[in-house]
Amino acid sequence: MTPPPVAVAWFAGIAPVAVRGPAAVPWARLVDRLTDVPEYAAGLDKRSAPGWAPIVWSAGAERYRKAGNVGALSALVADLDALPGGLDGLDRAAAELRGNAPRGPVASAWHTSWSATVDTPRARLVMPLAKPCPAPHWPAVWAAAARWLHDAAELDLDPACKDAARWYLLPGLPVDAPAERWAGIGAASHPGAALDWRWLVAAYPEPVRDAPRPYAEPERTRPDADWRDLDARRAEGWMRGKVRALQGVPVGGRNTALLAALVDAYRLSAAGHLADRDHWCRELQRVAVERGLGANEASHALSRAAHIAGEKPGWTWPND
Repeated sequence: MTPPPVAVAWFAGIAPVAVRGPAAVPWARLVDRLTDVPEYAAGLDKRSAPGWAPIVWSAGAERYRKAGNVGALSALVADLDALPGGLDGLDRAAAELRGNAPRGPVASAWHTSWSATVDTPRARLVMPLAKPCPAPHWPAVWAAAARWLHDAAELDLDPACKDAARWYLLPGLPVDAPAERWAGIGAASHPGAALDWRWLVAAYPEPVRDAPRPYAEPERTRPDADWRDLDARRAEGWMRGKVRALQGVPVGGRNTALLAALVDAYRLSAAGHLADRDHWCRELQRVAVERGLGANEASHALSRAAHIAGEKPGWTWPND
């Protein structure tokens, strides 16, 4: 079965305003562009290289690339920064992907990314969708795709690329790029059917997690902290509320909620109202990880919060 055309918006570099589209591009034509690696002008910067996004704008939205302007997505783009099996392993996995149950192989095209080298292969795997996925469903679809590709092909998606408004560099390198980057180039495609996002969500639902334990504050490690001060007690109550609220945040909002709470901890500490900032950072990250947020995402949220507050991060979540 031939996949349907893919809605594509084209971008001139990192600039968020689309220069063309979205237009319906036949899958075969998109494959030709994704598997071709042209030589760009010498000295071309990554931020100026041409890019694309498989998006359809919301009705009446401007052609400005942000999540609120995206109405639907027409393809799944898997950003793969770690390829233990190398490019050969990726190509075998792509050829063997099965989806949509009775329809068999999934159509796909992959290409190495801008920063790939022989020693550090990185790639993007693109699969057309049978029908556009409405943007409100995209967080669940992306999470289901991450579980599918991990279970079916041992491929782990970069969580930084789950945003519905994400754009992707087209294959290509400046003619004066280092030899190791040119040597690391690869691309291929495989025939098959378009991926049904409804099947994906049904076949790879979010795992059922145990109900979160009622929040119980651990014994303090700062016995010398003065919690009798009124402002300090208010700050403590505020942070306790943030921890409880984080327990009820649904999938797709945990990272944002954690970041906001961590920023509060830093700012209350800087104002002299929160005596044990790192204690609350640990609690917030612990709850977020228990609710399913990755440890790397929790650590990244802490670093961002410190940057926003103009501070240096203290305790960090251990990465396994």
